[in-house]
Amino acid sequence: MRYGQNLSNTKDNGVKEKSNFHLILGICMDFLSNNSKREDERPIQLCLSSIENLLECEKLQLELMSDVRMPIELLNVLYKQVGFLKMSPST
Repeated sequence: MRYGQNLSNTKDNGVKEKSNFHLILGICMDFLSNNSKREDERPIQLCLSSIENLLECEKLQLELMSDVRMPIELLNVLYKQVGFLKMSPST
């Protein structure tokens, strides 16, 4: 399937929706896991907000839970963020 292709089939739309979910979640988790400088808080807030918006959709909640490793990894990343916030001198 090519990017930008007109998807008229609902099955194809579901595949694209799941693919986009995994892509956005993966980018956010990768950024939050590997951002060691933490100089600018805006990208961190953007990633956290994006994850929150994704998980407001019940279908995407079910997609997250389809593989038990995904929510565990998400919690590990978020727990790491909480640890960085506690160590931050600005809090």
